[in-house]
Amino acid sequence: MALLLAMGGGALGAQASSNGSVPSPMALTTYTNDEHHFSLKYPSHLAPTFGFTTQQSWSFLDVGDANGRTMTIDLYDADNSSEGGGRSKAYFAITRRVQIGISPEVAGCTATSGNTLPTAEEATINGVRFTVLRADPTAFASMHVGVDGTSYRAVHAGACFAIENVTLISRDMGSEEPPRIAAGAESADREADAMIHSFRFTDLPTGGASPVAPSTGAISIPAGTTRVTFAEGATERVVSGVIDAGATIGYLVGSSFDQPLLLDVESTNRDLTLSVTSAESHTPLPNMRPASNLWQALSPYTGDYFVEIHGGSASEHYRLAITIPARITFARGEVSARRTGRTPGGLPVDYVLRVQGGQALSLALHTSGGVGVLRVFALQDGAAEVRASDRRTSARVTLQQPADCVVEVVPADETEIQFTLDVTVPPGRG
Repeated sequence: MALLLAMGGGALGAQASSNGSVPSPMALTTYTNDEHHFSLKYPSHLAPTFGFTTQQSWSFLDVGDANGRTMTIDLYDADNSSEGGGRSKAYFAITRRVQIGISPEVAGCTATSGNTLPTAEEATINGVRFTVLRADPTAFASMHVGVDGTSYRAVHAGACFAIENVTLISRDMGSEEPPRIAAGAESADREADAMIHSFRFTDLPTGGASPVAPSTGAISIPAGTTRVTFAEGATERVVSGVIDAGATIGYLVGSSFDQPLLLDVESTNRDLTLSVTSAESHTPLPNMRPASNLWQALSPYTGDYFVEIHGGSASEHYRLAITIPARITFARGEVSARRTGRTPGGLPVDYVLRVQGGQALSLALHTSGGVGVLRVFALQDGAAEVRASDRRTSARVTLQQPADCVVEVVPADETEIQFTLDVTVPPGRG
């Protein structure tokens, strides 16, 4: 029961039915949150007092994690006390709610944990791809308390969002769910599902899935800054030159929301460093690979990014490779996709796709006009699953943790070749 009390402390106390009656179907009302830039629709028969609180359980799947804020909307709250529950018969109570949690800690936002089932799914809601985590009921079960639910997770504007359908049950041993309570809970579950699928980020373009950087005044781009463009079909561009000691050279690069931006700078003395700043705001982007000559991240916005090379102790030559892999998504109901193209200028062509922990990624590469091989690595840690030196044209890779997996078509002789790439990720664990 203590767990239920801890999870019930959200600041949004909706007027749920307390007598177990089934709410009549009614229209939905739109709620908009300007602070966190989202909206959702809720049943009009409720009268919520909206607001976030900072509490230990910002997500029902992360009990004890104090770094986050949460809002709860109670849809249904019923027990069998009117039928003698707790006095003449075993007690049973149930609560259905929608919970919205926001945490600044994005690492592991979409990863499974000890509180979830070992596999995750994906769902698209109003143009945004969410990872769907389902609670492992055995992780929460006790003699008198049960917790179940589904958490839709996405990283947006530098925060982890969790939109959740939660069920809380308190019961005495031997108690059963009365039919009238079951009917009310089922109705509330349908309302919760409608609320979750009405969720949208209000800082996205209408009908689109690409967040736009919040404008805080355009960053000053020095005169002479070079805009980097890519050849048709290319995902990589190489620029080179000479940089003086202590100097800074900048490039302007456009990237879309959720696309990886990968930078690799080589130099004579190997002492150059990189930085990236959003050109629509003054926000520096964090590096997923904190190394002096490497820089990797997922683009948080669709727009321009200001890439800077910072000089070392002496004048030296540099070579900067800028790679923006094209994201692969599967058509609804499909588990495979095919991509055809060429390697412009003899440069590799990169793709990226989300692979869940335990899923098997199968690849088959066919080329003409030259020899091509595969390179595969997990974006999050850069660990090589398949090296180009392995000279493989097919591969089957199983990742232990969810990751954005980069698949690279590498022309073996650095020449332009034609290729066809088949990608398959069956559901479930491999």
